[in-house]
Amino acid sequence: MELHIPEQRITIISAPKSKNTVTKLVSKATLLKEVAAVKHQNGLLVSNKERSVYITDKAKDIPEDQNDVAQSENLPTIAALNDQGLAIKKWLKSTSNLNNPADVVSSWRGKLTFLEEDREAEINGLRQPQLGALYSILGHLKLAAEAGVVVLPTGTGKTETMLAALVANQCKRLLVVVPSDALRTQISEKFITLGLLKEFKILSEDAAYPAVGVIRNGFTNIADFQNFVAKSNVIVATMAILKNLSNENLKYLAAECSHLFIDEAHHVKAKSWEYVKEHFDNKKIIQFTATPFRNDGQRLEGKVLFNFPLREAQSQGYYKKIEFLAVSVPKLKEADKVIADTAIARLRTDLKSYNHILMARCATKERADEIFKLYEQEKDLQPILIYSGAPRAKENYQKIIKKQTRIIVCVDMLGEGFDLPELKIAAFHDIRKSLPITLQLAGRFTRTKFDEQLGDACFIANIGVLLPKGRIYTLSIF
Repeated sequence: MELHIPEQRITIISAPKSKNTVTKLVSKATLLKEVAAVKHQNGLLVSNKERSVYITDKAKDIPEDQNDVAQSENLPTIAALNDQGLAIKKWLKSTSNLNNPADVVSSWRGKLTFLEEDREAEINGLRQPQLGALYSILGHLKLAAEAGVVVLPTGTGKTETMLAALVANQCKRLLVVVPSDALRTQISEKFITLGLLKEFKILSEDAAYPAVGVIRNGFTNIADFQNFVAKSNVIVATMAILKNLSNENLKYLAAECSHLFIDEAHHVKAKSWEYVKEHFDNKKIIQFTATPFRNDGQRLEGKVLFNFPLREAQSQGYYKKIEFLAVSVPKLKEADKVIADTAIARLRTDLKSYNHILMARCATKERADEIFKLYEQEKDLQPILIYSGAPRAKENYQKIIKKQTRIIVCVDMLGEGFDLPELKIAAFHDIRKSLPITLQLAGRFTRTKFDEQLGDACFIANIGVLLPKGRIYTLSIF
């Protein structure tokens, strides 16, 4: 008999008002094979050589002698179990023997292998840029003199590199700083599950999952904050949240965190960073980015530890080709209509073969509101408008996550914080002047995913741009 066991998570800290949480994964969803079932108290004890789970249909039936207790929709007899199966509704009790953050870190010792991916042999593992970055980080941290910078083009596996660095270096407590709420949600989930490390056999199954604290709001008192930090292996926060922490809390956080990773480091604003940085030892800091330049044009501070060239990422097949559909219309409003019509037509063609999503990129909220009118009549494609402060922003964000929309009108870089392999069509109603940022956005659309056939990316943009003096020039995306 086989039994499908759902994922087990425990909430170590839950603060409903502030929404600051510490969560730990005990085990991922799995299939227990060759299990036997026996009657035990008011329920069934289902077990094999590896594990035992007490199954009950009553929410309050939680035996003290059982560590793993799950509630099912119904409780069939043992004789009928093979035919009816068991649909586990939720966990009533889930006990991990590694809830102490120090024990979690100890469980990582010697458990990560530097297995390299081999596509021809169909071996999953760390990619060449991930391995190179990981070796560079580990070497730097042995004798760090300043902050480090790791440059990995979008789509080459930056987050998995961070996860591997956490485990391989056995970081006592890691603070991860991200630029947005969307990315905070996405990356905290990656740390909770350790991404693909176990699935790809890079990390041993008996290595414990970290307790991940997510800071969404401030803390009312320092005792609650210190307890939150103490219970966490990894803490994820935005720079805006850290900037608003009291000086006392920020000092405590800096003292308790052995390492600081900054994701999408080019987003860091100088003023915000100065306040936070002065509390941290520079030697603890690793900055991850697709470009070594901040959005204000300034170079990131610190030593570049590893810089994987974009051309090498292309040659190794991490990106698929881009088809560029150019329109040439001098007048902006007329160009917007042509761009929208071209993008919608391309999307409808692609949807015959692929589950593609179209992103219409705008420079400002006002432009996004204006451009959305060109797409909103395509009701069957469920177009949505999203930016900070947009109507129904939270609802629309969930539609993106659930892939319930085929057209997304947004401001700037929707790609950051959204893991959407289906995002393949980009309609540039406004083009960034910064080549590195445009290239980074391109990576969101052209990354490959070897287990899926997603088709090629397509960019639509106006190449006839009217300058203030009346001169028309041709703009190249790359």
